[in-house]
Amino acid sequence: MKKRPENRDIFSFSIAYCPRSLMLQELYSAYGETEKAAEKLFFLPPLSLIESGGKENETVSYTTLLQDIEDAIQNLRKDDTAPLLQVLDSTRGNMMACRFAFFMISSLLDQQRLLVNPSFSTGEMDTKDFPSFASLRDYIARRAEAFLKDRESRTENRQKTYTERIEDLIQEHLRDSGYGVQQIADDLGFSPAYLSRIYKERTGRNIIDRITEVRLEKAEELLSGTDMPITEICRATGYSSSSYFHRVFRKKHLISPGEYRQKMKESEK
Repeated sequence: MKKRPENRDIFSFSIAYCPRSLMLQELYSAYGETEKAAEKLFFLPPLSLIESGGKENETVSYTTLLQDIEDAIQNLRKDDTAPLLQVLDSTRGNMMACRFAFFMISSLLDQQRLLVNPSFSTGEMDTKDFPSFASLRDYIARRAEAFLKDRESRTENRQKTYTERIEDLIQEHLRDSGYGVQQIADDLGFSPAYLSRIYKERTGRNIIDRITEVRLEKAEELLSGTDMPITEICRATGYSSSSYFHRVFRKKHLISPGEYRQKMKESEK
């Protein structure tokens, strides 16, 4: 005799039982009641027993429900997915409200994800595509988390782009002694405080320190590779004051620009 395979397919089915005989005209009404009762299975765990003819679902204010959904979507900007799932949980037991909530949440999530990820491809699904409310809830939770990841990735990429643009602007305005954090922020359309913060987060340093570093690197290059007078090197690297240039240079190298040039020449011999 053949043994049954260990991994058997498991089937789910519903049974409708009528304890008494019904007239044909009553059968349609009984079938409708059974359909309504069967809808409750969506919200209940397996092997639940449901009796038809129970209490009707409470009236739902769809205007309030929509407002709650929109507020929950706004909370996603604070990296909080809990309100969204709470709104969905509030529709448990009411199939029409659940379908409405699922459709609106899915639509709004699609809109938000397209804003942060234009390549995102939406896929239309309905509550009937899920075997239970729990699986639908898990699906919405995963989509909300995916949105947060997309947004985080976009923010990171945007900050990286701004960091690169800051570097370009520092190089482009190397000779401009008045070009600093405020001017960079104006060119990029941000406040100096915000720009300084994202630059610090990305590089671990301050913008003003980076400006000084780039100017000194250029000065070192000109001192060691050219015979350009030091006064001209000052102007070429954005220093309007020769004494200030000497002070900043000495702070880094512990010697003057002239001594640095001489040292570089001697090292080449």
